[in-house]
Amino acid sequence: IGARNFAFPRLNLLGFYLFLLGGTCLVMVALRGGIDSTWTLFPAFTAATVTGNVVLTVCGVLLTSCALLLMGINTLVTIHKMRAPGLYWFRLPIFVWSQYAAAVIMVLATPVLAGVLFVLGLDKLLGAGVFDAAAGGDLILFKRLFWFWARPALYIMVLPAIGIVTEILSSHSRRRPVGYRFIVGSLFSIVFLSFLTAGGHLIVSSQSVFASLVASLAGYLVAVPFAVILANWIVMLYRASISLKSPLLYAVGFIALTMIGGLTGLFLSAASANVHLHGTLFVVAHFHYLLAGAVVMAYLAGLHFWWPKITGRAYPEAAAAASAVVLFVGLNLTFF
Repeated sequence: IGARNFAFPRLNLLGFYLFLLGGTCLVMVALRGGIDSTWTLFPAFTAATVTGNVVLTVCGVLLTSCALLLMGINTLVTIHKMRAPGLYWFRLPIFVWSQYAAAVIMVLATPVLAGVLFVLGLDKLLGAGVFDAAAGGDLILFKRLFWFWARPALYIMVLPAIGIVTEILSSHSRRRPVGYRFIVGSLFSIVFLSFLTAGGHLIVSSQSVFASLVASLAGYLVAVPFAVILANWIVMLYRASISLKSPLLYAVGFIALTMIGGLTGLFLSAASANVHLHGTLFVVAHFHYLLAGAVVMAYLAGLHFWWPKITGRAYPEAAAAASAVVLFVGLNLTFF
């Protein structure tokens, strides 16, 4: 976007070191046999009898969440203060807007994760009892705070993927993004609604009917901006002179997997269906269609799209196209 560097290069470096340190902690956990609680680290599963790997895991995720927060701050300030002359807000590429939207979630949601993990660490090390029911703590409070971060965190990965795919479709159809302002508005609608959908994970816990209703409605509404973006993509490709290269194949795979993941999300948005589907492999498949499927396809699309510019070297097009097809088929065989 015309900036020579990030707004805070030293902050970037600090974030990199925190991420490296946190990653080292998590690698050590893996080498020591992993954790015997779930990935959510709910206090009911991290009782006093659980091994010390939980504390190491908490430290690792806490450090990486701090790195994520620094990255979000740096991204926002850079886009605000260091744009090239004449590059006004509504002349920014969609990819930059998608990074901006993701950075907003990083800044708003990540401190909640850092705080809740810090308190969980105090519970484990000092017996603070904030989340320990036996000590008068509140188990459900942890779930509420955790999902307030975890639900929007999905969109930290999905939003940049939308930006990547928009740039690829624009390039391979030889057209500027159609409905530019509608796409930008949809990105920030997703940011807002993502924080309201967290209650969808608490429908089977002690949550009020009204809170479940709000979460259910937000789950339905978040599909609307996705539909707006998809409609703009279709218009962009309609009767265009399309260059069917491997980046476009990955991008089309992203669209297909996102549609399946999004449609299955509508089942989970219905509170009555959620009661029966909660905790089943249906939820696992829905989540991984978006995260392990669609997002990975989009990032591989971006890697193939920008690889020649990054390295100055081409890759074997036939092999890249074949890998896109094999990956798409394999993901559907795994999760369908």
